[in-house]
Amino acid sequence: MKSITQLAFSACLLFLLCSCEESEENEPAEFVDRPLSGSLLGNDWTFVDGTFVKADSFFEFNGIYLTAVPQASHCTFDFSSNLISVSLPEDGLQLNTAYSIDSDDVNIGVIDGSGQIGFVRDGKIEITSVVDKVLTGKIVVIGSNGTNLNGNFEIESCLDITAFN
Repeated sequence: MKSITQLAFSACLLFLLCSCEESEENEPAEFVDRPLSGSLLGNDWTFVDGTFVKADSFFEFNGIYLTAVPQASHCTFDFSSNLISVSLPEDGLQLNTAYSIDSDDVNIGVIDGSGQIGFVRDGKIEITSVVDKVLTGKIVVIGSNGTNLNGNFEIESCLDITAFN
C-alpha cells in the first residue's frame, strides 16, 4: 500500500511540474521598459542600430531590421551581423498597438552572422512614435537556442516612413 501511495504521489508531482512548465512557455511575452537587449541564439546581444525598409523590387515586405553592430548608413544595411528581422503588414501598423506573431500579420526572425536562423515561438512589436524619419518602438522576442530579447528601440530610415500613418 505504501508503494502505491508513493507512486501516486510521484505521478501527481510529475504532472504538476510538467503542467507548470508548459503554462510558463505558453504565457504571452510582456514588454520590458529598458533598452533592447538580451540573448540572440545563445549570445549576449544589445541593440545598437537598425533601419526600416519598404517593400520594393529588392525587399519583398515592409520590414524593420535591428542589429548589435553600428551601420555605415541607414540607406544601406549590413545583413551579415546578428540581427532581428521583422516583416510588417503591407498596410503598416497602427501606433501604440501591440502586434503579435500569433494573431497578426507580423513575422519576427533572428539570424546570426554565420546565417543560422532561429525559430521565434513568441513575440510582439509595438511602434510608439514616428517623427520624420525616426521610428521608436518596443519588441519582445522569445525563441529557439537561447533567444530572449526585450526592450525599446529607436531607428532612423533614409526613407519617408509612411507605412505607419
